[in-house]
Amino acid sequence: MFRMPEAISFPSEDEVRAAWEGGTLGGLIELHLGVLLDEPLAYIGRAADLVWIGFGEVIHAPSQLDPDRRLARYSLHVQCPFRVEADGRTLLGSGDIYVHPDTPEDTPLDFDWDCQGENLFDHRAVEFNERLILTTPRVAQITGDANGGLTVDLTGRLRLQLFPSTSYSGESWRFFLPNGPHFVVLEVD
Repeated sequence: MFRMPEAISFPSEDEVRAAWEGGTLGGLIELHLGVLLDEPLAYIGRAADLVWIGFGEVIHAPSQLDPDRRLARYSLHVQCPFRVEADGRTLLGSGDIYVHPDTPEDTPLDFDWDCQGENLFDHRAVEFNERLILTTPRVAQITGDANGGLTVDLTGRLRLQLFPSTSYSGESWRFFLPNGPHFVVLEVD
């Protein structure tokens, strides 16, 4: 039976800003995302250009809009460049969201990338999620960097990398528990 982690808390926006300014954001990331060690990667998907990644057991996490909602124990919402790779080959990447699945190199300028199921990311995410059912990779290592970057090494030689890449202040990614606290990584200008 699932139990919520006891007394989990995350740093405030001011604490994240201070860590970023002090060059210690990587350590803060590693400390707080350490709860993912040995947790399975459950799924990946998107809503518009926000990518959501679930880790841990899938649990009942009701909301007002969806009383039957089921989510992974831990969620990562990504709004910066990222990639998922296996053996050094990119399986999924943030740029895949904006291109046609059959002709990514020749995607028309008027391509409607936001139509669910119609872009390269959506097609590859389906394949990747099917692979997760068969292989159940687990988190082996978490590495953060001073600029809010995150690397999640998983068993099965999989790796997830996030690359905050703007020069202005804004949210790059957030890590949270359903209906629980959030750790928001902001880029600071």
